[in-house]
Amino acid sequence: MGRGAGLVALMVVAGRTGGVRLETCAQRIASSFRSACVANADATPLGEALDAFVSSSVEGLTAGYELPVLQLEMEMVEEEGLTASEREHRRRWLRAVRHTLDVLAQRQARFVDADDLELAAYVSQIVQHQMLNTGIQLDRALATSGRSCDAGAPVPAATVPLSQLVLLTMRAVWRAEA
Repeated sequence: MGRGAGLVALMVVAGRTGGVRLETCAQRIASSFRSACVANADATPLGEALDAFVSSSVEGLTAGYELPVLQLEMEMVEEEGLTASEREHRRRWLRAVRHTLDVLAQRQARFVDADDLELAAYVSQIVQHQMLNTGIQLDRALATSGRSCDAGAPVPAATVPLSQLVLLTMRAVWRAEA
């Protein structure tokens, strides 16, 4: 097993026997996405909002909730609707986190469509590169996305590199391992 594989496998097993409620997890994911990309009234730094999104997503996915279940629950807990584009970006972000967990656990990726196949290949490439270069580039790459957002001026989801979500997912797994 590679670095991260044992922890991810353990988290999945532990999550299936208890853990976070689906509604709570969906609320956290939806709220952090909203802070990062839709309405940032409290001026949460982008890095913190992305970290919260990834942490909540990892928590839900390792608890055994599948993407369609998380996505449906998020639609039910949202106070205000997202645009179709925002929902698509959030789905893509969640898929990037799931693919990263799959790569770290050395599991076969689950594909839904051609875009999913392309995303999984992209994620795998980033993970492999990071495994060769340890955590130094990881921290430097994350530091570039940690700027504060002005209140009422969120960052469009399309401008957040998926690589940042992959790196944050890897960091979350590695921190839990330590």
